[in-house]
Amino acid sequence: MCGQILERALRPHVRSADNEKVRQDLWIPMLLVLGWATVARAMLVSAHKLPPTCGTCGRRFERRHLGEPVCRCHA
Repeated sequence: MCGQILERALRPHVRSADNEKVRQDLWIPMLLVLGWATVARAMLVSAHKLPPTCGTCGRRFERRHLGEPVCRCHA
């Protein structure tokens, strides 16, 4: 206990290990997950496992079933 008081008195400018800036590094893993998901989706579309969709409205470019709505953004 006494050692902690003396240590703080001798080094007042030292900050603790827990600070608010630790959470700023959270965007790096989120960016990696987003990039991985984008590449995985592109590979599945390339392998014809998923249909290509419009980036604006999210609908498919071609119908799979009768009456299914399709993209008309680029028509």
